[in-house]
This record gives sequence, structure tokens and C-alpha cells, in this order.
Amino acid sequence: MSAAIKNDRDLILKTKLLLPERLWRMMTKPAAAILRAMPESTLYKWGMGARKQRKPYSLIKPGDVVFQIGAPADLLAVGRSRSAYFMHIVSGGGKLVIMEPDSDNCDQMRAFAKRNGFADHVLVINAGGWSEEKTLKFYESKEHPASAVLSELSEATPEEMKRRGYREIPVPVTTVDKVLAEHNLPVPKLVSITTNGAELEILKGMKDMLAADAETYISLAITGDRYRETMDDLGFAYITDDDRGFTFRKAQR
Repeated sequence: MSAAIKNDRDLILKTKLLLPERLWRMMTKPAAAILRAMPESTLYKWGMGARKQRKPYSLIKPGDVVFQIGAPADLLAVGRSRSAYFMHIVSGGGKLVIMEPDSDNCDQMRAFAKRNGFADHVLVINAGGWSEEKTLKFYESKEHPASAVLSELSEATPEEMKRRGYREIPVPVTTVDKVLAEHNLPVPKLVSITTNGAELEILKGMKDMLAADAETYISLAITGDRYRETMDDLGFAYITDDDRGFTFRKAQR
């Protein structure tokens, strides 16, 4: 990661990055059990209070169009789903577009939106984000939905992934530009990409959107390198660390 980006991330995320994945899961399992036992409405009311003044959440408002690319449903139950918070914020004329390759995750996102009164403001697309429309292979684990990864981006061998409990499945992928055109949507105020390493490839499928003359923010999860240099080339300036990675703003012309 570019040294020019100040690492001022939350203590929880810093700790996670320092620990082995298995140890992190052992440490967080008791807390997750407590959070899952809480009423959904209470969980997200508290969570919204903690986030409403923080980026990227504070950058959007009711009526905005927001994209969330990558939406694992296991985060819903513990109050950490960006999709859920974005639904709360944009409802009232806005639209949240969720792009997610796992059909089970899509079903749970739709169900969450329906039972919380957001169904009219949410569009769930069962496809991953990418630089073109095609079919790719993903490693997925029903035990750990948030850790799904494209097979070509995985550093582990197929044998190692199988040993860890992952299976390889074909999934459709498409571009943000194509989704915007097909659904006649305006340029989104915010695009949040949390996809375990595919962030930069997804940006290649946003050329028309990124070139548009509109106030736009991009939030990228901390799963890849050269974010600062790439976003500079695209005309976006780094503005802050956030709870998943980094947020960038379209530079003034």
C-alpha cells in the first residue's frame, strides 16, 4: 500500500490485520454471538449513531444513488453490513444498488430490505463486479461468506482452498457502467467496493461513470496495492481512511 496514505484506521481493523485469521476468528466469536442475539433494529440504531458523522457514510444523504459491490450476508447479523447502513441513509427517494455474486447473500439482502421497509429503494443484482461481462470462478465458503475470492486472485492453491472448506463455483460478473445503463440510473454519489482483491479490476468497468461531470466518491477496501496511484490517474484524490479501507473524491476540474 502506498506510504503516502496515512494509516489512521480503527483499532479493531488494525488488530485484525496483525493477527492470523484463525486467531482473529477465535477472539471475535464470543462478541459475534452477543451481537447476533440483539434485536436487529437496536443493533443498527446503535451502529448508525457511531457512523453517521464518519466517512463514507456522512458523504451521502436521502435521495442519493449508492453502489455497494460485495455484500456478504454474515455481516448483517452482527451490525457490520455497509449495505444495511446505506439502505437506512438513502431511503426516501434514493437507491442502493447491491452487486453480489453469491445468490444466498442476495436473498438475505433482499429479505433484510423488505422487513425493514427499504425494498423500494434497493436493487440487488446477483453478479459480481468486474471489467467486462463474463463468467468467472470464485472460491466460496458457506461458513465464511465474507471471505469469498476470485480463484485467479487467490494466493493459495486449489488444494489448500479445498482443505480450508472452500469450493470453486462459476459466477456471472458485469460492469458498473452496464448496470447504470441497463437500469437508467444517474451517476452514483458513492461507489463502495469491498471484494477481496478485485477492486482495481472493477474500476476498469466504470470508465463512463468516472468520466462523468458529477460529485462522486469511491471507497476501496484494503485488499490490494497501488490504490493511491491508480486513483490519482483516474482523477480522484484521497480524502480519508474509513472503516474498510480508503475513500477518494473526484478532483475538482
